[in-house]
Amino acid sequence: DVAVDLKEEFDGWVVTFVLLEKPIVKEIVFEGNKKYKEKALKKKIKTVIGDRLNETQLKEDVQTLQDFYQDKGFPKAAVDYSLSVDREAGHAIVQIRVNEGIKIKIRQIDFVGYKAISAKKLRKVIKTRKPVFFLFGGNFNEDDFEEDKERLLEYYRSEGYVDAKIDDVKFSYDKTGSKMTIVFYVTEGSQYYIGEVVIEGNQTFPTE
Repeated sequence: DVAVDLKEEFDGWVVTFVLLEKPIVKEIVFEGNKKYKEKALKKKIKTVIGDRLNETQLKEDVQTLQDFYQDKGFPKAAVDYSLSVDREAGHAIVQIRVNEGIKIKIRQIDFVGYKAISAKKLRKVIKTRKPVFFLFGGNFNEDDFEEDKERLLEYYRSEGYVDAKIDDVKFSYDKTGSKMTIVFYVTEGSQYYIGEVVIEGNQTFPTE
């Protein structure tokens, strides 16, 4: 921060620039993290002890940590931060708070409304999938899920179902809240075939 102080004297003005430097990061403290240790989380961020405090970078680090948790199957994870600044010493302590939430595994993915294309084929189109052999994968990722809806529509369009829609998506959970069932409600519409291709305006080259 920079401020300017002006003081008038008999022969002119005294201009004083008052500088307040960014504090140095003295400590980074994590709270609420249970699944992943502090050492592993620190490797994910760019803010390090000894650097000048950069809140823009710190906000990016918070988003990086939140994305990390969601990729690991914690879709409701939330991360934020607070600062404890000692202006006289020029130091700052960064406190990063993590609310992990429950880790959610996908138990089943179903489709309602399909006729022409099987549920088995539709499951292969999307990234969201249940675990392999009940062990590997199967984490729910919000970004992948949103992209999956467009992947399904693109696949239908490539098969001639240009009017296909996803009418709704519903989620249900087991008693523990850790296992999820996803149901896509689709309307396929009619399948279209190319009837005639017409080219207009061509003068240099013949239509053939």
